[in-house]
Amino acid sequence: MHSGRAGLRLIDPGNMVHSSDTTGIVTITQTQPIALTFSVPQANLQTILSALHQSKTLPVTAIAEDGKTVLSEGKLNFVSNEIDSNTGSIKLKAVFDNQDDHLYPNQFVNARLQTLILTQATVLPAQAMQLSSDGAFVYVIRPDNTVERKAGANMLDQWLNNAFSQRQIATRYKTLNHYHVVMSLDANFTADPSVLDDLQVVNNQGSAVPLPAFTRLRGANTPLSVAHQGQSATSTIDFNLADDVSLDKARQVIKHAMANIGLPNTIQTGFEGTAKTFSALTATIPWLILAALAAVYIVLGMLYESYIHPLTILSTLPSAEAG
Repeated sequence: MHSGRAGLRLIDPGNMVHSSDTTGIVTITQTQPIALTFSVPQANLQTILSALHQSKTLPVTAIAEDGKTVLSEGKLNFVSNEIDSNTGSIKLKAVFDNQDDHLYPNQFVNARLQTLILTQATVLPAQAMQLSSDGAFVYVIRPDNTVERKAGANMLDQWLNNAFSQRQIATRYKTLNHYHVVMSLDANFTADPSVLDDLQVVNNQGSAVPLPAFTRLRGANTPLSVAHQGQSATSTIDFNLADDVSLDKARQVIKHAMANIGLPNTIQTGFEGTAKTFSALTATIPWLILAALAAVYIVLGMLYESYIHPLTILSTLPSAEAG
């Protein structure tokens, strides 16, 4: 069942009304249910799609401009089929029952989409998070009312960087030059990831804590680098021309092969480099021919001082080419 809200009347008593008028008597805007459209960065798209495949429905919370007041709870029911190349974002739409009429047409609200629930996770208020040059961290009050500083992810990154990267420890000056003295681990301690099990971190009490005591090491495959074209990740496939095969023929064969593969809509293909330049040039050839014919017509028209003679001469070009 749908319901809406009526606006101001558009016709007053005494107004002349015609059957061809497109203006109604009053405008009714649907408010129950009501749809909310919002955008998210394209980097979150795979997380959203994976969550949709697992649970089919994702809860969406509409929050007021103050960032605290919850207005209504709804569900995600639409994901756009394309990414806005200008903003690098994708549009989503959620539907809310809006039984309490907390949401209003054209109202500005903040949308919070829930894609994952973490169990047994430590939840911290945003006000407790502190920022420094080492990254984010929090202070924890011990039972004896003393304070300890908890290390954040950035602090661990810096600690691992100190352990395995080169560090400048001194500078030696000579008559003409100066030299940096660096310190680094021996290659025997950096050849195998298992060396991480032997590392120890000094805590606030000055005690050495083994790294495996509060971390978990897991192996995975990841690319060394990810190529991008614009805002999208890309993979490049090179090809060479066989003997007596033109570039245009190779383009046709590649397009036919890609069509037979049946790539999903999320993967787009295109030519780059010489093949792209050739495609652009091929697309302009009809215009170049038309411009050449127009130039010849103008020159002949000026020579013969006639509009008809140039057309007569140009009409003989096809037969001359065939002969």
